[in-house]
Amino acid sequence: AACGGVAVGEGALPPALAGLAFQEAMEARAAAMGGGGLTCPVQRVSDFLEGRLSTEPLPPSSYRLGVAAAPLHELYPPPLTAALRDGMRAFAASFPGFDGQAALLHGVETRTSAPVQVSRDHET
Repeated sequence: AACGGVAVGEGALPPALAGLAFQEAMEARAAAMGGGGLTCPVQRVSDFLEGRLSTEPLPPSSYRLGVAAAPLHELYPPPLTAALRDGMRAFAASFPGFDGQAALLHGVETRTSAPVQVSRDHET
């Protein structure tokens, strides 16, 4: 089956929990984009909006384990990326500088802001 264009293993989770499979897939893709070692993949907001990879040097980040430029515009399925771009452009129209060269998009953190907490197997 597919969830947002990402393959989800048949029978892995009931359909009502398919969002969790999608979340895990996005986290795994982001981890790979960061290069491993808990390095966070990042992209300037302006580059995300234009669909191009950010170049070094990157703006400073508060993420302590390090960041690496990555094509976050390729992370999510195209409809989701399009929706994110629309929202960012609308926000930037009200808040000048939001999409400037110093604005850095970090991807993907989903667990701390999720409204539902699901216990996970500590071995896997």
